[in-house]
Amino acid sequence: MDLFDVTRIALRRWWVTLPIVLITFVIAYNNYSGVKIEYYSSATIGITTPSVEVVAGSRPDGSTVQSRNGLEESGGPSMLANLLDTALLQPQVGDKVRAGGGTAPVTITVKSSDSGSQLPIIEISAAGEDADAVARSVALTVAASNEALRSLQEAAGVPPDQMAKTFVVAQPSQPVGAIPARTRELIATVVAGILIAALAAVIVNAIIEFIGRRRSRRADRDEPSSGEPPDEQPSTPEHTVFSHR
Repeated sequence: MDLFDVTRIALRRWWVTLPIVLITFVIAYNNYSGVKIEYYSSATIGITTPSVEVVAGSRPDGSTVQSRNGLEESGGPSMLANLLDTALLQPQVGDKVRAGGGTAPVTITVKSSDSGSQLPIIEISAAGEDADAVARSVALTVAASNEALRSLQEAAGVPPDQMAKTFVVAQPSQPVGAIPARTRELIATVVAGILIAALAAVIVNAIIEFIGRRRSRRADRDEPSSGEPPDEQPSTPEHTVFSHR
């Protein structure tokens, strides 16, 4: 069975294919028209360490003391960026953002060089159907970034004068609306519906033809052959009844 045969069967059994195709087009149209505009906004922040020279101090016993940022020395700037990434995703930060009206989901992306020698930057983005919520989510997360970085450094015992800070590289952008890709889903739905309709027509056609062949064979068995003489009724002997006078 080739494509021509399937097409012929689908057209012949139109009462099977037509309802399925119509339902498919209705579903595809509803899905296509139901896609809402999604807004997107992003901002970029960086991390900087103190731009001062550390001068060794003297103790009474003659030893010297230097203030260092242990987090930076142990893992470099990339470690600070990854720690901030984790801190910004903590529930307490999310609660503050939502309390300020930032209900759109936030995504944190750390961008750094492979060598790790350059200071990494962090992209904060959000997407959603409410433009205002998207803008607030990004702005409030940026505002909370420096406090989050300071809190984790305090927990690690970093001296206050050696704490790294965040700075804004790119301010939160105005939310831009866009419609997500929906043409591919529309085409997939229509193609799937047509294939299902064709398959249903082939199955129904096969069932109908199978039933027809069975009935034809049964009729052939029940019909007498033309070469055989018709059945003769057995003759009943006649009896003569004599009456005696």
